[in-house]
Amino acid sequence: MGALGGHMAHLHESLELTFDELKSILSQAANAELTDVTEKVDGQNLFLTVDETGAIRTARNGGDLRTGGMTPEAFAAKWAGHPAETAFTNGFKAIEAAVAQLPQEEVQDLFAGGKRYVNMEIMYPGNPNLIIYDGANVVLHNFQTFDDVGEPVDDPEARDAFSQLSGLLDQAVADVDEETWTINGPKPVELQRLADGTSLDKVLAAIDGIASPVGTSATIGELAEVGLRSQLEAADIPEDKIQDALDSALDREGKKKVTAIKKGLSKEQQKLVSSVATKANAYKAIAKELRPLELAINEFAIDVLTGMQSFFIATENQEGEIARQRQELSDAINHLEGLRGGNEKIGELVDKQLEKLGDVERVASTMEGIVFEYPPGSGQLKKLTGTFAMANQLVGKSRREGARAQPEAQQEMYLRKYIRDMLYEAILDEQAEINESMEPRIGLIPVSGKPYHAGHHYLVQRAAAENDEVILFVSTSDRVKKNEFPIYGVDMQRVWQEELEGIMPPNVRVEYGGSPVRKVYETIGAACDIDGVQDTYVVYSDPTDTAQNYSQSQRDKYMQPLCDKGQVIFAAEENPEAFTRGSGSPNVSGTKMREALGENKFEQFASGMPQGVNAQNIWNILKKVNESKSRFSLKHAVFGGTF
Repeated sequence: MGALGGHMAHLHESLELTFDELKSILSQAANAELTDVTEKVDGQNLFLTVDETGAIRTARNGGDLRTGGMTPEAFAAKWAGHPAETAFTNGFKAIEAAVAQLPQEEVQDLFAGGKRYVNMEIMYPGNPNLIIYDGANVVLHNFQTFDDVGEPVDDPEARDAFSQLSGLLDQAVADVDEETWTINGPKPVELQRLADGTSLDKVLAAIDGIASPVGTSATIGELAEVGLRSQLEAADIPEDKIQDALDSALDREGKKKVTAIKKGLSKEQQKLVSSVATKANAYKAIAKELRPLELAINEFAIDVLTGMQSFFIATENQEGEIARQRQELSDAINHLEGLRGGNEKIGELVDKQLEKLGDVERVASTMEGIVFEYPPGSGQLKKLTGTFAMANQLVGKSRREGARAQPEAQQEMYLRKYIRDMLYEAILDEQAEINESMEPRIGLIPVSGKPYHAGHHYLVQRAAAENDEVILFVSTSDRVKKNEFPIYGVDMQRVWQEELEGIMPPNVRVEYGGSPVRKVYETIGAACDIDGVQDTYVVYSDPTDTAQNYSQSQRDKYMQPLCDKGQVIFAAEENPEAFTRGSGSPNVSGTKMREALGENKFEQFASGMPQGVNAQNIWNILKKVNESKSRFSLKHAVFGGTF
């Protein structure tokens, strides 16, 4: 599940659970005593609501929620040309048709006038993830309620409302493009009692040993905290700083900013604090502490799920689907092993996943996993997945590394993106420790972004790796020049909302409006007025723009005394080659991108887009809106605005 579906927690990630509670849950699973267990399915996640006017709206991210959701037309445009286009658009049409058959007054009540979104999964055999189901299905998960700014809120009535909705829609069918889609409520799973107690005894003994530093009455989070604390104490970090770092790592209320925690510490201590306390690193640091627990639970989960059959695959097709998954997984492993010598990270991925998976023959279920509430009635969903997670990681990585042939017309574009993505990964690996070894650093990136492209994103990813925080200043003005494809600020704001905000690294904050370069001067100028400021500001742009926009006289006028103190750094002056287009950064420019738009060269345009966006959607936004505006301008010029 992706997008707004959030993260349904594995048991080892459930830091609030005590080890005694964990042992009880696993015992219930082994004895087929867990209640209200449903099947976790492998599909494409989507949120849908019906607003107060009766119109259907969809959402895939927080930006969609803040604008009241996407219209069906905007949703279709978003996925135009995307590999998942048929799955998303036809799945949407299927649920839209099913909802349209319900009494509208009842629909309004169930969806709370557009505040409740039904969380669903689209499973389409034509565009599968790992598991290939027998037919086209939509599976409803639950209702989630959001406020006007897209934040989730408590809704005591949502559970009953969802029960009513799923009861009304379960097994409804809709024909879309000559295919039959079935709408489903959550599918109950009847667990199998394990034949003997060996697996349970083994995992319970492992948990007792893992929990020994804190005791089984302690929480999983407390064990992780002990491990993180020992690292910080070994570096002689003061107790108050240790507690602040732990509060940040465990995301406690009232936590301090990491930049504040690091102030006054040595460079080595700062590096360690960042490695456990920043948002980007905390999850990894905690996961590392809990790795033994993850492995123990995973072994048990494989045994629990062995032989379990998906509701969405016919009995006669079960063995064939397992055999197909095993073959694809085996091929993926062989493919990745062949790449190991030239890519150390691929080797690490294979080793990590095979440590959990073991032999390919352990893939013995057509079910991704099971989902259940704990505590019962709390609305907090937990999951147990056996071999699926490891197989999905390996097969997915193999596909991204070229195991699946692409149409010849797209080969060059995918190759360019692959090379650029590898470069980005290398930058992140190489630079990941830079920000921890210095005083608190804030990256500043001014971009006009007409349109935003891979060259801009190179700056963003590099800055995110090198700094504690990054502020990306984005212009929202129009760019309309003679003999050049026009880019309108309102269109780019839509592009940011629908595509770009979702690919920003977690320590990047986007500020819209005004002159981006002026915003850099204002930010540094404000810091110059603060006595004792320790932050270092790093400005990112290419060497030409750096020389043009930040002359020495302007620095002396607006950036003192921080410039003289070495607290203002211009990245392109420190390492010119790394920021020179075509040398260190991608050979992409706004001029080339606008030319591609004007000359209808989509593949050239798409090859210049950053990874993770739907280039077709961005193309449609810029092309269709601008064509409309161009026609308007022509009519206005000819008819004087009287048409």
